[in-house]
Amino acid sequence: MNTGFGPAAGGLRVAAISHPSQAHRRSRWQGQPPAGSTPPVYRAELANFGASATVIAQLRQAHGPAAGVVNAASITRDTSLRKMASAAWRTVLGVNLDSGCNVCRSVETTCSPTNDVCGQRRA
Repeated sequence: MNTGFGPAAGGLRVAAISHPSQAHRRSRWQGQPPAGSTPPVYRAELANFGASATVIAQLRQAHGPAAGVVNAASITRDTSLRKMASAAWRTVLGVNLDSGCNVCRSVETTCSPTNDVCGQRRA
């Protein structure tokens, strides 16, 4: 994973994964870090386990195993639960819960026995 968003502690490198619907924001994200420290940005529908596993495999192939995960994804819908359509509820759960679980499951399989990824210490 390319060095990104300024100096990282311990020589860690950063990569980003964005939702395919957010492609228009990709260039804006890449324009914020200091010159020369732009992280690579991958696109994937992380609520889908297969897509999540695929993008994590691409990251691993290009940059080696992950040392950790920072999940900053979340969405809300501006309506009460009683008025919310089933599809909107699935979308909220997919982004807020499924995507984090899918990424952690995909990353966890590549960690060393002592790594703590997604808050789960391996025995």
